[in-house]
Amino acid sequence: AGIFDAGMFEYDTAWVLVHLRTAQEMFSAFRDPEGPEGAGQVSFVEIRVGDIYGTEAVMGELRERLGSEYVMQDWRQMNSLFFAALNLERLAMFVTISLIVFVAALNIVATLVLMVMEKNRDIGILLSMGATRLGILYAFIFQGLFIGLMGTATGLGLGIGASWLADHYQIISLPAEVYYLTHVPFIVRPVDFTVIAVMAVAISFVATLYPAWRASRLDPVEALRYE
Repeated sequence: AGIFDAGMFEYDTAWVLVHLRTAQEMFSAFRDPEGPEGAGQVSFVEIRVGDIYGTEAVMGELRERLGSEYVMQDWRQMNSLFFAALNLERLAMFVTISLIVFVAALNIVATLVLMVMEKNRDIGILLSMGATRLGILYAFIFQGLFIGLMGTATGLGLGIGASWLADHYQIISLPAEVYYLTHVPFIVRPVDFTVIAVMAVAISFVATLYPAWRASRLDPVEALRYE
C-alpha cells in the first residue's frame, strides 16, 4: 500500500488505485454471477493511443468490432466543458483586443481631423499652387498609416517582451496540486501575432480614409479667404 500522487487535484481527490479483483469484490454490483470464481465485470476500460489526435479512427474501429452497445468517449469529449471554457476565454480576449484597437482607431481619426482643421491654410496653399487632391489624400493616408504602424510595432514589441518576462520569471504562480501547473505559461504564437498585426494596421488604414478624404475635398478659396 502507498500514496499515489498524480499531481492533479481532480485525480488526487477522487481516485484510488487498487487491484482489479479487489475492486470487483468491494463493488459486488460488478461481479459476474455466471463467470468463474473471482471473475467480474468492469464499468469502463481506458485505452491509450499513440496519436492523441487519431482517437476518432480508433473509436470507429472499436465500434465495428464491439458494436454500438458500448459508449465511447475520447479525451476531447470527456473534457468538453474545459475546452468550451478555453474557447470562451479566447473569444473574450479577442473582443477585448478588438475594442482596444477600435479605440486606437478613433484616436487616429480624431488626431487627423484636428490636423486637417489646423492645416486648412497649408492645404489651401498647396492646392492653389497646383497640388492635386489625390496627392493631398495620399499624404494624410500615409501619415495615418505611419501612426498605425508605429503604434502596432510598439504594442507588439511590448507585448512580446512582457510575455517573455512573465513566462521566464514565472510571475503568475499557481498551486500545482490544483491546476497541475506551477505558473501561468505565456506563449506567443506566430498566427496570433500576425492576425493582431494585420488587423491593427487594417483598422488604422480604414480610420485614415475619412480625414484624408475631408482634406482632399477642401476648397482652397474657403481656406485662404480670411488669410
